[in-house]
Amino acid sequence: MNVVVLVLLILLGVVLIQAAVWIPIIRSWRRKKAQFDATFAAEVVASGERTIVAPEAAVYRGATGTYGAVKGNGTILLTDHRLVFRKKSGGVVDIPVAKITGVSESKAFLRSRVGGMTHLVVATTDPAQVGFFVTDLAAWQRALDGVLAH
Repeated sequence: MNVVVLVLLILLGVVLIQAAVWIPIIRSWRRKKAQFDATFAAEVVASGERTIVAPEAAVYRGATGTYGAVKGNGTILLTDHRLVFRKKSGGVVDIPVAKITGVSESKAFLRSRVGGMTHLVVATTDPAQVGFFVTDLAAWQRALDGVLAH
């Protein structure tokens, strides 16, 4: 058997194994996200909360207090009552707006820097600081400042 054909067969096998592993995981994440989004939307409507920033992709960078140290990708959203982050792995970080004392940005958070990205840091009364990577840092700061002003 030709070496080139053998290498191509090995590569094809690796790709098929990777697809067999990752396709079910990604489908599960999407299913859980859709279920969470629908449940959360119904919960917001039932509670009378108003959505300030619609759900969007973000990264949870950990916290100094009670909100958990495990980092992860997920979805972040802001209502007039709370800031909610849901990790793809299933964990939820729910911060009541009444507990938020301030918002800032920082290149480093929890002694960590990531490729020049800037953290959105939310300070709470717990006391804790919670870090996120969001797409539009300035928009999130304005939204949180606006919620805090009320």
